[in-house]
Amino acid sequence: MRLLVDCSHAYRAPAQRGIDRVVTQVLAYAPAVCAHRGVPFEAVAWAEDGSFRIVPPATAQRNVERLEEVKLRTVRALERARLPLVRRILRGPYRLLARSRAAMRLRTRQKLRFGPGDMLFCPDATWVLPDSYVDSLRAARADGVRIVPLFYDLIPLSFPEHVSAEHATTFRRWLDTLLEVSEYGLAISRTTGSAVEEHARSLGIELDVFTAYLGADFDAASEGAPDVRDELRTIMARDSYLVVGALEPRKNQELVYRTFELLWERGSEAGLCFAGVVTPLAEPLLQELKESPHWGSRLFVVEGADDEELAFCYANAAALVAPSLAEGFDLPVVEALHHALPVFASRTPVHEEISGESVTYFDPQRPEELAELLSRFERNGSPRRDGQFAWLSWEESVRRMVELLLDYPSDHAARDL
Repeated sequence: MRLLVDCSHAYRAPAQRGIDRVVTQVLAYAPAVCAHRGVPFEAVAWAEDGSFRIVPPATAQRNVERLEEVKLRTVRALERARLPLVRRILRGPYRLLARSRAAMRLRTRQKLRFGPGDMLFCPDATWVLPDSYVDSLRAARADGVRIVPLFYDLIPLSFPEHVSAEHATTFRRWLDTLLEVSEYGLAISRTTGSAVEEHARSLGIELDVFTAYLGADFDAASEGAPDVRDELRTIMARDSYLVVGALEPRKNQELVYRTFELLWERGSEAGLCFAGVVTPLAEPLLQELKESPHWGSRLFVVEGADDEELAFCYANAAALVAPSLAEGFDLPVVEALHHALPVFASRTPVHEEISGESVTYFDPQRPEELAELLSRFERNGSPRRDGQFAWLSWEESVRRMVELLLDYPSDHAARDL
């Protein structure tokens, strides 16, 4: 038996979004856990010919590779030149070039031959891959491979209005096929796990899904002087409020912007920084942000922040605002609490499950309520928390995942340990 970790998407688009960061942590800690248990470990990536290839874990752990650095510099240059149309035109060729480079790299890797009892753990965002990917999963299952996915959320099913129609259709097709071939599943929250089990039952599939919370720590990043771009240092020097996550409708960043419009009208000098990649669905919001009189002085969007830069932001921001309408977990909330940063979070089932009474909640549909909470926060000068919030480290989180993979719990009560 071997534990095989599928990093097919992270291999193609290294560590730019939340799921890729999870894969990075799995690849960092799982080999040692497997070695302690005497179980062979391999990182694998799906190739366009339908095979899985063995890849060095480090190839899917790079924060930002050369091509990504060129892309980010180009994006910033186009923003300064106020040429958003050119940016959109270049998005397609960039993605094609990235896919082509990944395909060429994979062709040089050794093909994986599945063996008896092999377990294929799928923690990656593989719904973005071609449909032939799930055909390869079917073939692997037919060869006796045990397939265990890590489920993040069912947002494209539960809130299709917040994603493109194409994304909703693709995700549903990927999910339904994955449920058919899965031995069981892991989920990053009880909320997500329950939703997956319910959807599986609607398809006539009985599937056990066990909870494996994500971890949070930045100890390594905090050693020595952090490598942080000057732009972020300037933004954080004014105690800006921080919103972390890809800019997209279901993340509800528009509500935060409306909130700060109210605050600025009332005389607040607070800054607001959105840290995350800008998705195509967020282009209208980005354009509105750029037309604000506060753009570049109190209002900022920063793309491509790595773990070290995020840690710096958590340590220096006034507070984190987590406005999402729906999440599977919302790692930035845990990361901020880990750094004793005050958090204002939308009242959703996942936020309440993860954060309990450690955050201040607001109605995600009412900017006036959030504005009042932030005004009160500024007047009272509430201090940072005393660090009593405790959470799993990434090493502990990955160990829990591997234990669930290697020791299938027969008792349903074990799923939420």
